[in-house]
Amino acid sequence: MNGYDLEIIVDVLNDQLWIGVALRDYSPDVKSKHAVQSKRNRSSLGETTLSSAISYCLCQYADIAPGDIVLDPLGGVGTICIEGSQVFDKAFFLSGDISKKYVESARTNVQDFASGGNAAAIVWDSTDLPIADGSVGNVSLLWNLILPASCSFW
Repeated sequence: MNGYDLEIIVDVLNDQLWIGVALRDYSPDVKSKHAVQSKRNRSSLGETTLSSAISYCLCQYADIAPGDIVLDPLGGVGTICIEGSQVFDKAFFLSGDISKKYVESARTNVQDFASGGNAAAIVWDSTDLPIADGSVGNVSLLWNLILPASCSFW
C-alpha cells in the first residue's frame, strides 16, 4: 500500500482487541513526499522514531498548562519534546533516554527545532529517574507500553 497517512495496526485474539500505530512510518531510504513529511521537525532519527503528527496529538491530549514540566522518560530522539515545546511555549519539556546515541540525536533536534529554550534532553535510566522524592505533583501518561512477558529490558 502506498500514499497512506497513518498505519493503524489491529490485532484480534479471542476476546481481546489490540489497536496500535506504527512508530516509524517511513524507510530512511525513501525520498517520497510522505517520507519527507513524516520527518517534520527532526534532523536526526532513530530506529523507532515516533511520528511528529502522533507526538503533536499526544501533547494536545495531555492538556499541558503554562508552568508544567513535561517528562518523556523514553524520549528517543526527542520528538514529543520538540512537538510539545513548539506549541506549549510556557511549559518545559525534558526528554531522556538510556541511549547516549539517541540523546545526542535528541539534543540536535532540540537545538534545530525547539528554539524557545523550553526543551532539553539528558541521558537517564527510566527505571531510576533523577527526580527528587516528593517533587512530582501530577503524572499523566501520554501512552502505554505493553510488552510480552518474555521481554526483559532490565
